[in-house]
This record gives sequence, C-alpha cells and structure tokens, in this order.
Amino acid sequence: MKLQRWEVIFEGQVQGVGFRFQTLTIAKRHSVQGWVENLADGNVQVVVEGDSGELDRLLADIQEKMDGYIRATRIERSQAVGGLNQFEIRR
Repeated sequence: MKLQRWEVIFEGQVQGVGFRFQTLTIAKRHSVQGWVENLADGNVQVVVEGDSGELDRLLADIQEKMDGYIRATRIERSQAVGGLNQFEIRR
C-alpha cells in the first residue's frame, strides 16, 4: 500500500470558528498523521499522510462538518514523506 501526502488549503471563514479543533477531532477517527494550522492569509492548511481511502474519508468528513465555513478547497497530492506519528494542531 502506497501512502500519500495531501496538502489541503481551506478558504473561507475558517479561522475563529473551531476549524482546527474539529479537524483534529475528525482526524483522530481516521488512520492518518499530520497537522492542521492557521495561515497568515486567513486560510487553514491541513497536511496529512495516509492511505488514499482514509484521506478521502477524512476530507469528506471535514467538508461535511465545516461546510458552512468553507468557500473553496485546494489539494496538492504527492507521495508520503513519513516521519509523522500523530495528528496535531499547529499555530
């Protein structure tokens, strides 16, 4: 099984609404590792590694839970680099 790395940018009203905490809670229900962080431009970035099926489910769960706050989602996919052992909130 080849693990993937997804770098996801969520745009919209995604800061100050519990987005990072909700993402952490959702990520703990999936077999993924990585982090979520606020960006200076008002967006939120999620960097996550795992099996593509788990990543699809994670993203779908985030989209469903935070739907009213997300205006756009950009995803960059690549091969996992590893070295991650949990999912955490940064900044």
